[in-house]
Amino acid sequence: LIREPQIEAYKALAMVAQDAAVTEREFGIILPVGCGKSGTITLTPFAFNSTRALVVAPGLSIADQLEAEFNPSNRNMFYRKCKILQGSSYPEPVEIRGTSSNISDLL
Repeated sequence: LIREPQIEAYKALAMVAQDAAVTEREFGIILPVGCGKSGTITLTPFAFNSTRALVVAPGLSIADQLEAEFNPSNRNMFYRKCKILQGSSYPEPVEIRGTSSNISDLL
């Protein structure tokens, strides 16, 4: 299930999202190696009650890992593996890489 560092990160993000006095738009969460940063990224949009999220990865291997964590066709996707969402209605991931992306994916 969800690890303690992921829960704490989610709580911190949700607190920031609810605090009307916070005007910053960028936040940093520091987690040690192996504590579930990819899973935390998949939880973040829910902390902000977002309907869309842009996730930027620093490299291709991390981008592939994140795409797998969000991808509903992956039997081991984070939402399913950790029982975050019930049923089969999952957020739709869209990978934007190179020149093969559709403009509609950005809107």
